[in-house]
Amino acid sequence: MRKRLTLIFSTTAVMLFFSASIVSAAPVEVGATAEIGFLRALYHDIEIGRDTYRFNYVTEGGQELLLPYYRFEIESRIADRHELAFLYQPLTLSSRTRVDNTGGITIDDVTFADDSPLDLT
Repeated sequence: MRKRLTLIFSTTAVMLFFSASIVSAAPVEVGATAEIGFLRALYHDIEIGRDTYRFNYVTEGGQELLLPYYRFEIESRIADRHELAFLYQPLTLSSRTRVDNTGGITIDDVTFADDSPLDLT
């Protein structure tokens, strides 16, 4: 739902911008940029529970791989004085792994058995 709201907001803002530029007499330059690439998490730790179990997403969570990302930007320049940019850059790091600890992992009162699957987002 959050992605849909962001996209609707961006589209509405762009539509308002274009309607305002049609009304004004100042020259407007509009450009667009699309960027696609890969990223890698270098450090991604979390402390969970009352006993502060420390989980490393990179070494234990399978995030040592290159993960794809993309972003889109609409840029405009109005009367050579003002610059306006709308950026859409979603980023979700998700991975699937298995518990690799003899005896499992206990967080608070919940125990995850050895070799049980984990979905991490």
